[in-house]
Amino acid sequence: MTLDTFLARGAKALRMPPRVLLARLAEEVRTQTRRPWAQVYPRVLRDGTILGDSGAVSYDALWSRQMAQPFFLNPSVHLFWL
Repeated sequence: MTLDTFLARGAKALRMPPRVLLARLAEEVRTQTRRPWAQVYPRVLRDGTILGDSGAVSYDALWSRQMAQPFFLNPSVHLFWL
Protein backbone atom coordinates (compact mmCIF):
# COMPACT_ATOMS: atom_id res chain seq x y z
CA MET A 1 0.00 0.00 0.00
CA THR A 2 1.41 3.35 -0.98
CA LEU A 3 1.55 6.34 1.34
CA ASP A 4 -1.12 8.14 -0.70
CA THR A 5 -3.50 5.18 -0.39
CA PHE A 6 -2.82 4.91 3.34
CA LEU A 7 -3.48 8.62 3.88
CA ALA A 8 -6.66 8.51 1.78
CA ARG A 9 -7.99 5.58 3.82
CA GLY A 10 -7.05 7.33 7.06
CA ALA A 11 -8.89 10.48 6.00
CA LYS A 12 -11.95 8.41 5.05
CA ALA A 13 -11.84 6.66 8.43
CA LEU A 14 -11.74 9.99 10.24
CA ARG A 15 -14.96 11.06 8.46
CA MET A 16 -16.80 7.93 9.67
CA PRO A 17 -19.01 8.02 12.75
CA PRO A 18 -17.17 6.60 15.78
CA ARG A 19 -19.57 3.66 16.12
CA VAL A 20 -18.98 2.56 12.52
CA LEU A 21 -15.22 2.97 12.85
CA LEU A 22 -15.14 0.90 16.06
CA ALA A 23 -17.32 -1.79 14.49
CA ARG A 24 -14.96 -2.06 11.52
CA LEU A 25 -11.92 -2.20 13.78
CA ALA A 26 -13.56 -4.89 15.92
CA GLU A 27 -14.38 -6.95 12.83
CA GLU A 28 -10.79 -6.65 11.63
CA VAL A 29 -9.50 -7.81 15.00
CA ARG A 30 -11.87 -10.81 14.93
CA THR A 31 -10.70 -11.69 11.42
CA GLN A 32 -7.04 -11.45 12.36
CA THR A 33 -7.47 -13.60 15.47
CA ARG A 34 -9.29 -16.31 13.47
CA ARG A 35 -6.59 -16.54 10.83
CA PRO A 36 -4.12 -18.65 12.82
CA TRP A 37 -6.85 -21.22 13.46
CA ALA A 38 -7.29 -21.66 9.72
CA GLN A 39 -3.78 -23.17 9.73
CA VAL A 40 -4.37 -25.29 12.85
CA TYR A 41 -7.75 -26.88 12.14
CA PRO A 42 -6.73 -28.89 9.06
CA ARG A 43 -3.94 -30.52 11.08
CA VAL A 44 -6.01 -31.11 14.19
CA LEU A 45 -9.11 -32.39 12.42
CA ARG A 46 -7.56 -34.75 9.88
CA ASP A 47 -8.77 -38.35 9.68
CA GLY A 48 -5.76 -39.91 11.35
CA THR A 49 -5.97 -37.62 14.34
CA ILE A 50 -9.67 -38.16 14.96
CA LEU A 51 -9.60 -41.89 14.38
CA GLY A 52 -6.30 -42.33 16.23
CA ASP A 53 -7.55 -40.50 19.31
CA SER A 54 -10.81 -42.44 19.33
CA GLY A 55 -9.25 -45.85 18.73
CA ALA A 56 -11.61 -46.60 15.84
CA VAL A 57 -10.41 -48.01 12.53
CA SER A 58 -12.90 -46.06 10.39
CA TYR A 59 -15.55 -43.38 10.64
CA ASP A 60 -18.22 -46.07 10.30
CA ALA A 61 -16.79 -47.95 13.29
CA LEU A 62 -16.57 -44.73 15.29
CA TRP A 63 -20.17 -43.85 14.42
CA SER A 64 -21.40 -47.34 15.34
CA ARG A 65 -19.61 -47.18 18.66
CA GLN A 66 -21.04 -43.74 19.41
CA MET A 67 -24.55 -44.92 18.54
CA ALA A 68 -24.21 -47.91 20.89
CA GLN A 69 -23.26 -45.73 23.88
CA PRO A 70 -26.01 -44.31 26.07
CA PHE A 71 -27.21 -40.82 25.38
CA PHE A 72 -28.23 -38.45 28.14
CA LEU A 73 -31.86 -38.55 26.94
CA ASN A 74 -33.46 -41.96 27.33
CA PRO A 75 -36.23 -42.62 24.77
CA SER A 76 -38.00 -45.05 27.11
CA VAL A 77 -38.95 -42.15 29.43
CA HIS A 78 -40.10 -39.77 26.68
CA LEU A 79 -43.47 -39.19 28.37
CA PHE A 80 -41.61 -37.67 31.31
CA TRP A 81 -40.29 -34.91 29.00
CA LEU A 82 -43.78 -33.82 27.90
